[in-house]
Amino acid sequence: MFRQNDMDQINPYRSYSTCCSRWRILIRGTSDIWSTTKKDRGIERERERRERERERERERERERERERDRERERVRVRERERERERERICSKMSTFTTRIA
Repeated sequence: MFRQNDMDQINPYRSYSTCCSRWRILIRGTSDIWSTTKKDRGIERERERRERERERERERERERERERDRERERVRVRERERERERERICSKMSTFTTRIA
């Protein structure tokens, strides 16, 4: 003869005549729901944490890229200044050599 618990394992959804059995099914169902929701919440929290981490990494990468751009611009400005200085010196030299000649 089956015990009540064995019947639960065989078919937990069959209708029971006793109130206690119905409550047990109801409680077991809700605890499954709660544990699932708890797992889902944990998974969701983990997903959000990973997403925030990815976003921080993207922001760091953008900042590095901005810094590289700034450095490139500084180098360009220095080059332009050197070129102007060279041209100024060359024009002075040409003026000087013209006067000598």
